Order: sequence, then C-alpha cells, then structure tokens
Amino acid sequence: MRAWIAVVCIWAGAGVEAAHLLPRDLTRPDRIVGGEPVKRGQLPWQVSLQYHGRHFCGGTLISDTLVATAAHCTQTFNFDEVKVVTGAWDLSETNRMYSVKTVMAAPYSTVSLTHDIALLRLTLEDSDITSRVGSGGVPIALETRKEVEAGQRCTISGWGRLAMGDSLTNVLMAADVKVKSDSDCFEIFRGYSFFKVYPSNVCAGGEDKDACQGDSGGPLVCCNNSTEDLNSCRLVGITSWGIGCATRGIPGVYTEVAHYVKWMKDTITKEYGTDGLRGLSFFGQEELVTEDQDTTD
Repeated sequence: MRAWIAVVCIWAGAGVEAAHLLPRDLTRPDRIVGGEPVKRGQLPWQVSLQYHGRHFCGGTLISDTLVATAAHCTQTFNFDEVKVVTGAWDLSETNRMYSVKTVMAAPYSTVSLTHDIALLRLTLEDSDITSRVGSGGVPIALETRKEVEAGQRCTISGWGRLAMGDSLTNVLMAADVKVKSDSDCFEIFRGYSFFKVYPSNVCAGGEDKDACQGDSGGPLVCCNNSTEDLNSCRLVGITSWGIGCATRGIPGVYTEVAHYVKWMKDTITKEYGTDGLRGLSFFGQEELVTEDQDTTD
C-alpha cells in the first residue's frame, strides 16, 4: 500500500489573498496543466467567480440565471462581494458581470470531500451592458446518465495560473482528459488509504493534463462531436479535488453531475418553485436514483 503522504488539494483560491485560501491550497501550482488557450467564443458555458475583482473559482452556466460550481468554492467567501463573469474569454476585458442572488450548496463534507456541488442564482449587475464584451454566455445541458462517458476524451477549462508563483492567465485555457470508469477510479485510489472516491464522483486525467488550483468549480464537458457543436455537449463533472497536479497515473476527481440532477431540481424548486427550472436542459435519459443522490452523511 502506498504511504498517503501525498497532499490532497482542493482546486480553489488562485488569485485571491492568502487569508482566503485553505492551507492545503498553498502547496500546489495553480493552472490547467498541459492546457492551451481557447479561441474567442469557445466554451461559452464557462464562468469566472471573482472576489473583489480577482478570479478564485470557475463555474458553468446551466441556464440564463443559474451557475453550477463546487460547494467548497462557496465556503470561505462573502457572496455579497462576489461577482460572476459570464461569456468571457479574456478576463482583462470589460465582460458581462452578475451579482449572486442566492447560494444553494449541498452539504459538503470537508472530511470525505463529498457533495461538492452548489448552485448560484444570478442577477444582472447593471443595466448598461452595451459596452460589455460577449453575449453573456450560453448555457449547457446537464448529463443525466451515470458513467456513460468512460473512455471518452472530454474537456476541462479555467483561468488558473500557468506556473507556480506566476500571475493568473487572463485568457481561458482548456485541456482534453480521458474519463475513467468508476471501477478504474476506485482501484487507482485504493492505494491511498485516506483519500477515497465515491459513486458520486467521476475521475478524469492521470496523464500530463489536469485541472489545478483556481480551476475548482469549473466544468468537465463531454461532446459527441466537438465543443463547437453546443448541442452535442453536456456537463458531466464539476472540478473538485486531486492529489498534486497532473500526477502521473492519478486522475483528477470531479463531482458527477448525473448523481445530483434530482438534488438540483428539488433544491431549485424549493427556493423558486417550478418556474426556477425554466431554461434548464437535460442530456440523455434521466435515471434519478434517490439512494445515489442522498446528500446526508
């Protein structure tokens, strides 16, 4: 059995003051490892969460007013002071900006790192948007089927740092990673006695490309064709945690969206009624298994 001295790291906090970082966040480089800049207008579902104008987490637009992100991204910030930038490519530009009206987080466990998902309800920051870049983003469908992407190369993205100690990149970066089956993922992490993955996780990577700090909450997106064919794409995972960055043989761990579709629907309906579901779209046949989506530990 491997000694579990490797540091498990949550991929949040790049670019904000050290006082707002979890201690383990300070031990890792901050970047999409092995990624490349995307073209302007690509990955229009990607959003940036910003505290006092500085990026700290990613997220995914799932309707005109809803963003999916990681629950751990919501724990150390006053969201009255957080803005959400949508439809952005270069964060140095004047992009469309929203305030957060409501934070709806699952009961995230800092011990097991489970239930790492949250929803943000947005409200437009100001009415004068004529000078802002972009259309405000394009929502993506939610995957409803479990483990159907195993073996497929999918896309991760974010604005994390490009090198340890370097400044944040302003231009959106992305990388392709291969999704692991649950059985492969469980077997890989079995050697780390403290770090465990659950059926509500999905693993991807383990080669020379990976998410890293500052990319938390961002999307793992799988497309039948390409990311330019938006109708063939769906949100499969939410960037959660990992052991190192692009550690050979160790994939990154994501919250599996399909496990939480029922939780999303129930949470939104409780807060806003069925009208709150307007604009959401679902990819594939829904398989809402209640025991898999239990959010009580």
